[in-house]
Amino acid sequence: MKKSVKGQMIFEFIVAAVLFIGIIIYVINHMSYNVSVFSEDFYTNKLENKAAQIVELLVRNEGMWSGGEPQIIGLSEQWPVLNYSKIMMLKDYCSNPENYARLLNDFGLEKRIFSITPEYLEMRILVSGDAGTVLDCKAGSLPDKPKAIAKRYALNESGEILTVSVWLW
Repeated sequence: MKKSVKGQMIFEFIVAAVLFIGIIIYVINHMSYNVSVFSEDFYTNKLENKAAQIVELLVRNEGMWSGGEPQIIGLSEQWPVLNYSKIMMLKDYCSNPENYARLLNDFGLEKRIFSITPEYLEMRILVSGDAGTVLDCKAGSLPDKPKAIAKRYALNESGEILTVSVWLW
């Protein structure tokens, strides 16, 4: 007569299956956490690059303005000097909410999040000097802490140092 070992094999199989499922759940949980951390870092890095690109465009490009509207956006007169009248034209242009939305579109700050209608990132362009703020281009109220800030320094026509900052959310 032969001994039966069926009960032991079933018990060993159940223990192995539970361990296998536990390891799979742990690995999936660990991977999903790391993917979310990396995707947030990627998004922040992308915003930092975009902010640097915008601020470089503003301070190094002479731009082309026609009737107070920018055909090509830029504030420079001749690097590193910024033109005061172009800064004032951008200030006037930016005060209109429709123009602010057009400015976001021109800078490529459109994003789509699970919808058909486009949404835009929030942006703030700040030009300040020793005398105070010269330009503050932003939407109404903005969150406290921006995701990305890029700053560049330039001069105005009288030789005063200006700080040009672009903040993105």
